[in-house]
Amino acid sequence: MLLSSLFRNQIKLLITRPTTLARSLHKDTHPNPSSLTISYLIESCHLSPQAAVSIAQKINIKITQNADFVLNFLKSHGFTNTQIANLITRYPPLLSSSTVMPKLEFLQGVGFSSAQFTRVISLSPSLLMSSLEKKLKRNFDLLSSVIVNDQQLTTAICRNPWLLLSNLEANFFPNVRTLQSYGIPSVRIAHFAAMYPRVLQQVTSEQLEVIAESIRKMGFNPCSNMFLRGIGSMSGISRSTWERKVAVYKSVGWTEGEVMSAFVRFPNCIRLSDEKIKRGTGFFVKKMHWGPSILAVRPVVLGLSLEKRVIPRCSVLSVLVSKGLLPRISSAQFLILSEDNFLNKYVIKYQDQVPKVLQAYNGNVEFVALEGESKTMQRS
Repeated sequence: MLLSSLFRNQIKLLITRPTTLARSLHKDTHPNPSSLTISYLIESCHLSPQAAVSIAQKINIKITQNADFVLNFLKSHGFTNTQIANLITRYPPLLSSSTVMPKLEFLQGVGFSSAQFTRVISLSPSLLMSSLEKKLKRNFDLLSSVIVNDQQLTTAICRNPWLLLSNLEANFFPNVRTLQSYGIPSVRIAHFAAMYPRVLQQVTSEQLEVIAESIRKMGFNPCSNMFLRGIGSMSGISRSTWERKVAVYKSVGWTEGEVMSAFVRFPNCIRLSDEKIKRGTGFFVKKMHWGPSILAVRPVVLGLSLEKRVIPRCSVLSVLVSKGLLPRISSAQFLILSEDNFLNKYVIKYQDQVPKVLQAYNGNVEFVALEGESKTMQRS
């Protein structure tokens, strides 16, 4: 009874004076195991006293050798103190289980970059609770049979760590076979698995068949990369969301035919936020005088950042047109050029002659649509 009362007093002191008491606990030649756990969680793992008391009810660190090894491993592979504290809070056995290190070493060795490794473990500490041989290694080998490229494989797992925990025979492989039935080459399926891993894992083969058929009937060619992009986009939204997005496009002047035309060319247009759709179409209509028919042909421009890409580039061309160095803005092609190509073609080429183009490119010139631009753009 006396010892129990004493320990309760220690906990109370620990919460109010954690550092002082933690040092005294380390000096004790026979510390209470729970006291050692709490002091270790505070001093080595940077948990708050309250969190340490809570975690100490779930694990008991009798010796710190294994816990030290785990912490040193995590720190040497880029984990911050905050990430480590969050990991321990979500998965307390991280420090006390003897099976954690082999799993960490396996996951670190599959080819993740340092950033990918910390992301995967931080997002899914449940990986460390699964069987190394029966689940992690087995699923990794199964995935490798479909995604043979190491970089694509790590990308897929990073995007969806649950691939290493799920029953791949339930949906993943049936979905792969569904895609193969459309004549899609293995290399494209592997790329799709890397880009849309949740689709192959979570969508049933029956659902995927319905989506694929819908995409094909919309005009997508199964032999094109766009067919898989269409599947990826449509798999991520419900029917009600699809109808709402169509309604948003209609509200800014599009016809349903123009929406479908845009979707075939740029499937992600249906996944843009309502605000991005309205802001983008508003800018192109008011400033560039581009009607829906122009945007439906180049819908990818709606996915570009107005502030970082569209407005600075439009400002550059506006300056050049006003100086008579360009006859007119003939198409939206300049918006989808790579950064290097645009710089070389429109900024570096003219910056000595017209220094203002560099100011425009850096966003320091307000874009004002040129007179007569509307007719030009409607013909492009």
